[in-house]
Amino acid sequence: MPNATEEEIRIFNSERINARIIKETKSMSLSLFRFGNTLLIYEAAFDPTLYADNRAMQLALEANLLHMFIVDPADGDRIKAMRIGSFPLILRSKLLSAWTYASEQSEFTTSYRTWVRDLWSRYTTKQLWTLSDYAGWIGD
Repeated sequence: MPNATEEEIRIFNSERINARIIKETKSMSLSLFRFGNTLLIYEAAFDPTLYADNRAMQLALEANLLHMFIVDPADGDRIKAMRIGSFPLILRSKLLSAWTYASEQSEFTTSYRTWVRDLWSRYTTKQLWTLSDYAGWIGD
C-alpha cells in the first residue's frame, strides 16, 4: 500500500477484517480482505506453484497466521503498520483445495496470471468483493 493515508493506516490497525474468495475453477482463486465496512479492500492474488519446493502448501498446512503489513516504498520501505491474525477456517480450506489442484497443473502460472488480469480488467475491487463468497473473519 504505497502512500497510505493516515486514515487508511487507522482503518488497517483498528477494523475487523472480513475475508472472501473468488473460486472460478477448482484451482483458480483470489482472496479479498475488507477492513470493517470501509472501502479499504485488499485483493491477494497468490500462485502457490511459484515455489518449486512446495513450501506454500507446507506453510498453509502447518501455519495458521496471516501477517499483514503496510510498507511505504517512498519512505525507504518503512513499515507503517502491521497486523497478525489467524486465517479463517473456511478460507484456509478453500485455499488448500485450490492450491492442491494448482500444483497438479504444469502451466498453472500462465493460466493464473491470465485469469487474474482478466478479472482486474473487467471488475473494480468493489465489484470483485460483491462477486466473492464469504470465507470468514481474520482472527475467528
